[in-house]
Amino acid sequence: MSLGCASTAIRWCLPDVQRQKFNWPRAAAASAVKIVNWNVQWATPKSPRQPEIVRRLETHEPEVVCLTETDVALLPWEGHVVCSAHSGYQGPESRRKVLLWSREPWRNVDQTGDPDMPPGRFIRATTRTSAGDLTIMGVCIPWSGSRTGPAFTPRRQKWEDHYTYLECLDRLLGKASLQRLVVVGDFNQRIRHGPRPSRLASALHDAVSSRLTIATSALGWAGRRTITISR
Repeated sequence: MSLGCASTAIRWCLPDVQRQKFNWPRAAAASAVKIVNWNVQWATPKSPRQPEIVRRLETHEPEVVCLTETDVALLPWEGHVVCSAHSGYQGPESRRKVLLWSREPWRNVDQTGDPDMPPGRFIRATTRTSAGDLTIMGVCIPWSGSRTGPAFTPRRQKWEDHYTYLECLDRLLGKASLQRLVVVGDFNQRIRHGPRPSRLASALHDAVSSRLTIATSALGWAGRRTITISR
């Protein structure tokens, strides 16, 4: 596995373990691409959940995977990984808020997005797929309590990091090429539903819905709607 999840100063290296070959065929040229998006809640290669996570991912035979709240070594396959910088929260160095895996190499890797974004929650890169080149923007928009605890200076107000991230995402998408772009990850908010200040709903709509198509609006699990955005 090729890994490109370096911070600006430190390059994280995967443990020297044997990587599995794909258990599914290479995708033929197509107009659609299989992308899997999953918050795995800090599962690691040693987690009891890891084999089941891998099994479920393999059933979809994906070309691209986005994992949030993950470990850089969670996926056992050969392939190519880029991920966000470390978020600054206490925990193992191998933890990352966003990870992207592809069968093909990544290029034009960007871990910053907007310099005012809360750190370690963004990764953007381009990879070759069966439908041609795609740019994948992986996001982990902060939850309402992000950096509100006493360990952080300055302490943020509830929803402050979330709103700041959306403002930055709005600026970023306003400048970016939206052609062949997929935005995927953990949004920590529901469009049109869910308890949150109204200004946050407007900020999410302004940043995302006003520009891009919600490709998974008809999908969900246990009554929850999912968001994967494409152009």
